[in-house]
Amino acid sequence: MSRLLPPLFAGARRGLFAVLVLNGLAQVALALGVAMAAQQVIDRGLTSPAQLWPIALALLIAAAGIAWLRRREVIDAEALAQTYLYDVRLGLFDRLGTLPMRAMQRRSRGATALRFVGDLNALRLWISLGIARLLVGGLVVLLSLAVLAFIEPMLAAAAGVVLTLGTAVTLMLGERLRNAARESRRRTAHLAANVNDKIAQVQVMQAFGRVGGEQKRLAKQCRRLRDASVARARSRSLTRATAEGTVVLASAAVLVVGAWLIGSGAGTVGTLVAALSVAGILASPLRDLGRAFEYRQGATVSKQKLSEFLAEPARIIDAREPKALAEGPGTVRFDGVSVRGALDGFSARSDDARRVAIVGPNGAGKSTLLRLVLRLDEPSFGRILLDGVDLRDLSLDDLRAAVGIVGPDFGLLRMSVLDNVRY
Repeated sequence: MSRLLPPLFAGARRGLFAVLVLNGLAQVALALGVAMAAQQVIDRGLTSPAQLWPIALALLIAAAGIAWLRRREVIDAEALAQTYLYDVRLGLFDRLGTLPMRAMQRRSRGATALRFVGDLNALRLWISLGIARLLVGGLVVLLSLAVLAFIEPMLAAAAGVVLTLGTAVTLMLGERLRNAARESRRRTAHLAANVNDKIAQVQVMQAFGRVGGEQKRLAKQCRRLRDASVARARSRSLTRATAEGTVVLASAAVLVVGAWLIGSGAGTVGTLVAALSVAGILASPLRDLGRAFEYRQGATVSKQKLSEFLAEPARIIDAREPKALAEGPGTVRFDGVSVRGALDGFSARSDDARRVAIVGPNGAGKSTLLRLVLRLDEPSFGRILLDGVDLRDLSLDDLRAAVGIVGPDFGLLRMSVLDNVRY
């Protein structure tokens, strides 16, 4: 992952990775047992029930074991993804709480919300269905090829050549799939931002008779998202088709080479059946590996967007060694404060226990002054003091507990009126 995101292989996640590795090894061991049992049945010509029952029971146990392991793989992989997303969500929200008001106003709410939903879902798919399947599926494929080599080296070579070619084609499709994922995400962000803004300002849209015009704009965005999604599906289908084709060709290669070996007297029917059993076990992991590549491309785009958000400069930085805020009259002093586009060398002082009215035209900086007192914004130059203490030397919690603010810019939260007042 990006250096701005928490490390994936850390804490309890190391244990989950170890469990997934053991899961893959167990699947390979059971697959080996199935192949060896099939070879024994064919080559030794076992016909009596007394001979067949133990092998049939072993095959049944192996099948049940593989099914259970696959189930555990899904559960453990999802647990791995969710523990990671927990850390990422907290990191995103922590950064959200440190961004200045002006930085948030430059961002659309829909695009910001997409970080917490769409981008994190792309990461979840990559970890639970991508990395986990690469880990388990990769082990199954490699060790299954080793089993094939033990059964008959030529069969392993035939399957290995097909797998190598399939992997090469998949890698060649990577850039196309990544570009399609990036465009689809961009269109989704535009649509989410537009819908979110219209929901927040639905009265404005209705009052000025703009519902029809906004619907046309939304329809245009929907068409662009549809086209981008179809293009992404087209690229994704090529990756999946490559994986499916690789599965079929690998089995066909084993069958053809095995038949040739039998015809030349260098192999047995039991060897071919055992090899085909291993090739059949390879089918599911190979499909998973093809889809894992698809999830990786989507996660690459999302990780870039998440990293950009986390890299946003956090200008509101809490004091490392804050000074205590003692009881006082609450005198606020602005000392040569400048804010780009709002204030230029502003100095003023509120007298003790006085009501002060701040008046001026729109854009004069009235709201900016209030945000500066709460440290929702920071001045470019100058300083602000509360009872003689620079606001930057106070902890944010102490400052905001001492300053109350009521205004039309603060909307109600999704809770009762009483809870909003308490908030």
